[in-house]
Amino acid sequence: MVLDIRQRYPKWGNPKGRKVGEVVDVISYWDRKYRCELADGEPLLQTGDGIVEHKYGFIPFVFIDSGLGNMNSKGDAEKRYVGILRYIYDLLVAESRDFSISDVVLKREAWPTTDIVGKNSGQVTQYSQEYGDVNRLPDGVEVQKKVNAVPPEALNAHMYRTSDYISAHAAPRSVRGLGETGVRSGADRRLMISEAAARYRYSEDAFRNGTAKVLTNCARLMKNVIPGSIRVWAHTPADEFDIEIDKAKMKEPFTCYVEFAPISEEDEYRRHDDLERMVTAGIVTKRWARGQMSNVNPIEMEIDEEREKLRNDPNLQQAVSQYVTGKLYAAIAARQAAENIKNLPEMPAGMTPPGAMPGTMPGTGQPQEAGRALVPPIPQTAPLGSAQDLQNKLKGQRRPQPINQQGQGGGGNRR
Repeated sequence: MVLDIRQRYPKWGNPKGRKVGEVVDVISYWDRKYRCELADGEPLLQTGDGIVEHKYGFIPFVFIDSGLGNMNSKGDAEKRYVGILRYIYDLLVAESRDFSISDVVLKREAWPTTDIVGKNSGQVTQYSQEYGDVNRLPDGVEVQKKVNAVPPEALNAHMYRTSDYISAHAAPRSVRGLGETGVRSGADRRLMISEAAARYRYSEDAFRNGTAKVLTNCARLMKNVIPGSIRVWAHTPADEFDIEIDKAKMKEPFTCYVEFAPISEEDEYRRHDDLERMVTAGIVTKRWARGQMSNVNPIEMEIDEEREKLRNDPNLQQAVSQYVTGKLYAAIAARQAAENIKNLPEMPAGMTPPGAMPGTMPGTGQPQEAGRALVPPIPQTAPLGSAQDLQNKLKGQRRPQPINQQGQGGGGNRR
């Protein structure tokens, strides 16, 4: 509108003399190097001819379609970039009209009224309608209850039917958890749900791809336009980092991966279960499966796994234990020698005396012969009630084949 243009560009001359609330024809031109803004044919950028160099190196706009439009031979944008309410504008108007009519009728006609008639009706100055009250009326006075008309049932039925049409267009019955007419088996039920979900599937991919393009453009702006280094930080229950990005290390092309939050916990569990099955079957690698989850860093996870293996290595634990025990007895021996104590405590069996290397025979330095360990190894089992214990139980109860096999032989059970 004229008001918006005047607030942003005070020097605009309003060549067509429009009023404050009128709409202005605005043309915005962008290419990889230049931009131009016109309002009713007059340049808004005060640079002579109205054309300036933006120095971005690309067009800073990303067009994302919902997947609900149509492509025609002319490539009209109004046909392709449409919303989910495109074909139900008349239904929305009809629903609003039906609600208004029903609301007006209820306010005026639905509440019952009371009439007092008779020769002495003028003597009645107060009449109570509360529960349990008794009204004493003069002789010849009669009370008549008048029940007014309520909105006809046809009006309510039409309003409900219109609302159902709108809901069915925005979200089919199967998506909203309602039954479909004629659906008998589980296979047909899943087919109906898949057909309904297909309406939104392309939109999810389109928005994911468009968001990745937006992030790529932001990275290019940080690299080529914004001066200085960039600090990125986050303090959330899931992420905790504070880093500074050196633009000299940013190399094009930039690739961004975008994933939206799962619809439900059940869908997320099913997706993780499918990834686990593919890893177990050897179809994909563990690193690839971890890359499909946005909350997991595959590289950091591999590093943590190697650290965990080193910490749980029996040889490393034995070496550390012997080293610590040797240091402890060496300290005790030094303390006793300083206090002139002759009776030293005996070394436990299997321990290395002070000064000896772990894994060698005392006094010889020769490797010990292989034999049965004095202490059995500690079993690596998860604590009872822990998350790993629950996962092990679920894994033992899980079937090797997918559960959803109904309909593969021609439909469900019929009697």
